[in-house]
Amino acid sequence: MTTIRVAINGASGKMGQQVFAAIKGESDFVVSSAIVSPNSKFQSNPIPQQESLQYTSSLSSALEEVHVVIDFSVPDALEPLLAACRAKTIGVVTGTTGFSETQNQLLQQASQEIPIVHSPNMSTGVCMLWKLVEIATKALDNIDIEIVDIHHQDKLDSPSGTALRIADIVNSVRGSGDNANLIIGRDTRSGKRRSQEIGLHAIRGGDTVGEHTVMFLDKSERIEISHRALSRSTFAYGSLRAARFIATKLQQQQAGLFSMQDVLGIT
Repeated sequence: MTTIRVAINGASGKMGQQVFAAIKGESDFVVSSAIVSPNSKFQSNPIPQQESLQYTSSLSSALEEVHVVIDFSVPDALEPLLAACRAKTIGVVTGTTGFSETQNQLLQQASQEIPIVHSPNMSTGVCMLWKLVEIATKALDNIDIEIVDIHHQDKLDSPSGTALRIADIVNSVRGSGDNANLIIGRDTRSGKRRSQEIGLHAIRGGDTVGEHTVMFLDKSERIEISHRALSRSTFAYGSLRAARFIATKLQQQQAGLFSMQDVLGIT
């Protein structure tokens, strides 16, 4: 397809607005609709970036002639969105975080019929961070690992989805199948650090876009791998890259659940 027709879900939010701005400079995209929640104050209002469109909460009308939905919304919006996209064979790119186990299962089920990219972080730099963490964990056996994430004061989930993904990568390399070894924050009850334990620490304040640092701590040295997002636009441009990937999968009639590492070819 020469032009990718996109619906933005969560269009009135900070990330939805960033996606609008990113698409303005891309010749292969057009925004077909802008979806908000039914109780949004923006319902039926014209969109400043594209005055020919209005914000809508009607999925049935919003998804007419759409190839890909770019979703930066809330977890509760996932189930109706997936149902509507499955009915119309529309691909999905979602950067929404905080999904429950049930919602993750819904993604798995839907991906049997449509192509989906799900990533807690759409930044290409964060994808490189994940890969470096995998390499370091393999090389540094039995080292202590701590993860710190810093975000703005309005972020709803804690730890961040990106931090939890880092912990998943470490556990996968180590062969640990669950999150029983995660310590979220430390207090006087934490006691002595256990072997293979992973500490996660969340800081919230100001307008910090997103920072993640992974510390590998040995008795005689410390390695830190860090990523700092300087603008939310990095997530928007990453979502467009993912949308191009999904458009190709639609042309190939290939369903599946993909990550940003699949998009970048660094799996």
